[in-house]
Amino acid sequence: MGFPRLIAVACAVGVGCEGPTTPGDDGAAEPPLDGELALLVAPYRPDDPDSDALFRFAPGYEVATHDGERVRVHFTVSGPDAVRTADSDGSGVPDAVELVAESYDEVLGFFEGIGFRAPLTDLGTSDGDGGDGRLDVYLVDFAGSSDGAWVRERCQGGRPQCSGYVVQENDFSGYGYPSYAVATRILASHELFHAVQAAYDTEQGANWSEATAVWASERFDPSLSDLEHFADGWLEKPDRSIDQEPIGPVDAYSYGLGIFAQFLYERQGDEVHLALWEAVEDGAGGVANPHWVTALATLLEQDFGTSFSEEWVTFATWVLRAGHGDSGGPTFASAEALPRVARDAVSLPFQDDRLRVYPTSLQVWSVAGEEVAVAVVARAEGDTDGLRLVTATRRGDSVTTRVHETLEAVIDGGGSDEVIVAVVNTNLEGNSKRPGFCLGDVAAVEACRMELAPVEAEPTPEAAEPEVEPGPEPVETDESEPTEEADAERGAEVETASPGGGGDDGGCSGGATGAGSGSMLGGLALWAARRRKIS
Repeated sequence: MGFPRLIAVACAVGVGCEGPTTPGDDGAAEPPLDGELALLVAPYRPDDPDSDALFRFAPGYEVATHDGERVRVHFTVSGPDAVRTADSDGSGVPDAVELVAESYDEVLGFFEGIGFRAPLTDLGTSDGDGGDGRLDVYLVDFAGSSDGAWVRERCQGGRPQCSGYVVQENDFSGYGYPSYAVATRILASHELFHAVQAAYDTEQGANWSEATAVWASERFDPSLSDLEHFADGWLEKPDRSIDQEPIGPVDAYSYGLGIFAQFLYERQGDEVHLALWEAVEDGAGGVANPHWVTALATLLEQDFGTSFSEEWVTFATWVLRAGHGDSGGPTFASAEALPRVARDAVSLPFQDDRLRVYPTSLQVWSVAGEEVAVAVVARAEGDTDGLRLVTATRRGDSVTTRVHETLEAVIDGGGSDEVIVAVVNTNLEGNSKRPGFCLGDVAAVEACRMELAPVEAEPTPEAAEPEVEPGPEPVETDESEPTEEADAERGAEVETASPGGGGDDGGCSGGATGAGSGSMLGGLALWAARRRKIS
């Protein structure tokens, strides 16, 4: 699907990325200086003979310019950075250069038409603004190492709102794009959205910066298929928290997270992205430096009549149907063109004594069986807070999902090619959850649950209850005191309210997410017996 894409040198992955800032002594970006404006990168632009930037024009060749309505394109017609020189209209300007100017103008108009801010002007930058206040695009040879980058250059004093410029591959020779026009439209929509982001806030991290830039290309022109190409970066690692930033260069996960940005758009429209970028500005909502994940949760609840937990569970159901032609329920508009989510194929019975489920992530398993029981078992207090259980059955290319009210279920896999089980962590923050996990038939899962559930401590003689006549067997609960090991693991544990239902997924929904693992499997065998009797 799509077409080959290259690993970028500046950000390690993908088509353009946000360019580097000037590092301080500790390697971190220096804060803006006092005053109205502050430079955040080396002052030399790609056409400056003193530039030592990673991507710059080779010295000794004349650099010309061509003006679009709102962009200025810088290029050469000789040397290693030469553009394609065909000039079909005899204007004296290469067709490729005219195409770049037209594409960037079109993208700028499109984003502003939706309601996004225009990129900040670079007019008056002390060490060069490209000649005027237009957005500058420099066409240089990336030598196959990348496609392009947007470079932050000048920021308002005390605020992470910045202007900058774009550097783009000069001719895309050997890059594998279907055409120069397609390559340019992808680069223009992706890189210019970084410039749009910078008009609000440049401190939201690589994950959301790259995710929304990938979404922006899809929003501008769905036929570009950039989102579908990058989606496997997230779909291969759904067990990683969306708030876990890459250590070092930007990786494929950040670009792949674009499918969550697309999900938000398909669920809530452009309004959610417009509102979110305003909500992350410094000082918005009375928060000095808002972060996109918590800002999104607040926004969904206050302005969109939903919650992050509800949307995250619904997103999980869409993800389970990604890559299937007959989705069997609501899912991405381009679901058939997306890769399938990675899942661990296991044989029954299967048991994991301590899962590790990070905030805002999900873990997925694939099994085969006529009847598949599942239980997520709290081994200590808080182990299952914020967790939800989502299951699916696949028959051919049709996937039917269900959001369960509790963390235990029996799935009828009769006639299915695959039973899919997902444990979804809706918590925004805190330590990973470490419950036990059981898969198998009803008897195997009940035995597993009994093995993993905490055992009530025997009362001390001083606290012994008076002897009473024998009665019904007591119901086992999961309310034992946490161990020292559990305390250490739990750390800064955060409790969240029980999430709502699974939206318009069409499956079962509910809010029971607590540690109650003893409430359902006791009745699963009876349920299974009734089911067999009826059939």
